[in-house]
Amino acid sequence: MKLCKDCKHFKADFTFGYNRNLCLHPDNPGALDVVTGHRVGGTAECGSVRADARKCGLTAMWFDPATLDAKLEMLVENTRTIYLVVGLETVKAYAYRSTAEKNLQDGQQISPVEYWDKQ
Repeated sequence: MKLCKDCKHFKADFTFGYNRNLCLHPDNPGALDVVTGHRVGGTAECGSVRADARKCGLTAMWFDPATLDAKLEMLVENTRTIYLVVGLETVKAYAYRSTAEKNLQDGQQISPVEYWDKQ
């Protein structure tokens, strides 16, 4: 699962004793100080950004892993197995092993292949 705390755009802010988790993604609206270039306000919190499908959303479209552990977790999440039915003349791919077994004919074999879905 892509957690905001594992994203490089996440910033925990404890100003005035109030805990705020901010999303500093470039597409997240916010005002910039014209002198320093720093954001001065209007930056939305992670919870509201993840709740809005037009922004990061539940699928974490803006997620960029901040640590090696987060990058490895993304690889595990985006991996799926596809099943190739290999025959003499054709190769067909199936998402489920049961479907591949149903379509298996004489002289064909099932080969599972790990597939990484690019995000």
